[in-house]
Amino acid sequence: MFEKLSQNAIRVVMLAQEEARRLGSKRVGTEHILLGLLRDTQGIARQALIDQGIELEPLRELVAAKAKPQLGSGDVHYSSHTKMTIELAEAEAVRLGDAQVEAEHLLIAMLSLGEGLAVRLLEGFGVILTRLRWQAIRLRRASPGGARITPAIDQYGRDLTMQAAQPATFLPWGRRPVVEQTIELLGTQRRSVPLLYGPPGVALSGIVAGVIEYLLSGLIFDHMAHFRVVGLDMATMKADAESLTDFRQAFRALLGEAARSKDIILVIEAVHTLLLAEPDTKEGIAAELLLPMLQSGEMACITTADQAAAEQLMRTDPYRKFFTGIPVPETSYAETLQLLDEVRPVYQTHHQLLIPDDTLEASVRSARLALPDDAMPMAAIRLLDRSAARRRFLGLTNRYRARDLERQLRKLKQERDKLGPDPQAERLSDLRQAAKAIEAEIASLSGDLLAFGEQLTLSPADIVTYAELMRQGDRLATD
Repeated sequence: MFEKLSQNAIRVVMLAQEEARRLGSKRVGTEHILLGLLRDTQGIARQALIDQGIELEPLRELVAAKAKPQLGSGDVHYSSHTKMTIELAEAEAVRLGDAQVEAEHLLIAMLSLGEGLAVRLLEGFGVILTRLRWQAIRLRRASPGGARITPAIDQYGRDLTMQAAQPATFLPWGRRPVVEQTIELLGTQRRSVPLLYGPPGVALSGIVAGVIEYLLSGLIFDHMAHFRVVGLDMATMKADAESLTDFRQAFRALLGEAARSKDIILVIEAVHTLLLAEPDTKEGIAAELLLPMLQSGEMACITTADQAAAEQLMRTDPYRKFFTGIPVPETSYAETLQLLDEVRPVYQTHHQLLIPDDTLEASVRSARLALPDDAMPMAAIRLLDRSAARRRFLGLTNRYRARDLERQLRKLKQERDKLGPDPQAERLSDLRQAAKAIEAEIASLSGDLLAFGEQLTLSPADIVTYAELMRQGDRLATD
């Protein structure tokens, strides 16, 4: 079982045996392997664990609390999960092109297996297993020459891999073929550049998020298992550059780092705004520098464009020679509903509203009415967000409106009382009618009043009402 383990990996296993014996256990479980990895002071796996906030002593205390001491003497044995971890570590080493099983392969295998006490303990510490696995692979791949220095990318790029929502958000089944086609193009020898396009609202960024999900889960080409996905922050670069010369230097530096690093997938959104720009502009300079990089396939790149611009690029030389257009479809009713359910906690927290299931359904049904020019899923998401903002705002304004009405009502009652025992009948009648009108308006607002800290509910009727208001506003704007 240990034939292909390096001396360092064997040392980790021996340390795991020590931990098991110290806790009075004859069984070496994955939790003891994890402790052994943390005791390996020079190991990559230890660094990956520490980067995730896992320290030796707190973990050791937790393992001790769960340990069941076993009486008697004799050699320790390995649990089934530990045996599977060691066997899988051999496969992980082969996949990563390593001749021997190193200590970090044990960690990668443990996380890939996803079973055993060690995994449950890591999850209890809030560790995202896929991200830790990816980080261990990155450290392994970077270890011979150390981490690459990429100052321009660090300044003008957004590390989308580290920002990715964890656990991963729902990826609609209808979009998986698009994600997989994008990954396949990234893996071609004569690298073709994926160009994602679709109508406004299809959420092209969701495909990039899907690529990241596949990457973190290990569902990607072996040579790309350690890649990170970086989004180009064009706005910041343009703002920082005081002259065209400054911009040229910054953009050239970023592209050079992306090409030399060999472990970056650069995401360029709205690439048509660069490639179709006028020459003597910052966008035009970016196009001048970017074009030869795209033609040569020196760097892995994902691009996006709106539908009309993408079709123009794919008809025009030289762009059609290296771009492969990938149309991104709208999400279905069921997929959009699932996506809304995924983002519901975000909007409930932001708007301080309760959003029931039937409200999500109303958002999907009414989205076409409210935003006919937007595709799914963004049409439904925008309608939900705007309706929630309106509901919250009405709750606040109605509270102040009710207070104002109550002040008016008190004044009317005071005036009525001043009329004395023999009031003018006509004036008294006017005061009573005015008071009744105010009381009725207060009653109509009572269901929408929002006390401080109170949560209102966003109802399906709120969605339908706001969708109609948006439709009427759009119709007036086009008349």
